[in-house]
Amino acid sequence: QFDAGWGIPDPLMDGVYIWEGSCDPIGGGGGVCSEENPNDFTFENGFNCSSASAFQTANDVTVAADENFTLENITASIFANGGIANVDVNYYDDAAGLPGALIGSEASVTIDNQTVIGSNFGFDVNEVEMTVTPFIFNGQAGASTKYWIELSVTDGGATGSVFWVVTSSTMVGDPSAQFDAGWGIPDPLMDGVYIWEGSCDPIGGGGGVCSEENPNDFTFENGFNCSSASAFQTANDVTVAADENFTLENITASIFANGGIANVDVNYYDDAAGLPGALIGSEASVTIDNQTVIGSNFGFDVNEVEMTVTP
Repeated sequence: QFDAGWGIPDPLMDGVYIWEGSCDPIGGGGGVCSEENPNDFTFENGFNCSSASAFQTANDVTVAADENFTLENITASIFANGGIANVDVNYYDDAAGLPGALIGSEASVTIDNQTVIGSNFGFDVNEVEMTVTPFIFNGQAGASTKYWIELSVTDGGATGSVFWVVTSSTMVGDPSAQFDAGWGIPDPLMDGVYIWEGSCDPIGGGGGVCSEENPNDFTFENGFNCSSASAFQTANDVTVAADENFTLENITASIFANGGIANVDVNYYDDAAGLPGALIGSEASVTIDNQTVIGSNFGFDVNEVEMTVTP
């Protein structure tokens, strides 16, 4: 309680309250992440990925243990003349190191940019930057998870001569897979040139609803002054678990008052050796969702007040 300064008026008394909101790992529960097999600019080979061909080419993406990966952007190096007119994307699960069941697809993804960055074999090499509708590759606890991404690419002339650039200089995960009447690995030394970009989040979304409560015993044995018309102030503590952030969204408090509760302002403080310290935030006139008289003592009603605060 504040009475010319913060102090503990009775070490045996704690407020009756419920703090409710969401808990998330520090850092927001995830963030931007990517996987890249870089271009070495030798353009040494390519595997057919033309939408006009029976061939198909896919490269793998690895989702880290205990995370989900949401794909948002793709960059790929493609042999083709006349530019790239369209790209369809297919997503597969993994079947013993090869593309397995189709788990998703998107036709005509957004081509944000394409640039000719070189040539070989009589073909331009187009660096194609794309935005896809966010697609979630689900991870698993304790182990990484592999998926495959296929690009079906149409060049300016809708020819069968479109090839995904592959390199032997670097490899991330498994070599490129190609479909030729069935999926296989045409060259175990070759991996596609690509960038997968998106966001990684802990399995389960990174957090969830959580709360802290000191429950009402309905004896209403005492109260500390918290009136806006008084010089006294009263505060109760909230504890945030290790390695988490807590976003407060709702407060329930039991308040001695007659005539109902007309307004509640909320102030937030850091901790200073077990007492409220510096003011770190405040909100005037929070939303009072509900108030109910649940008892009385000392000639005062006890109002259970449920409030919503700005997170």
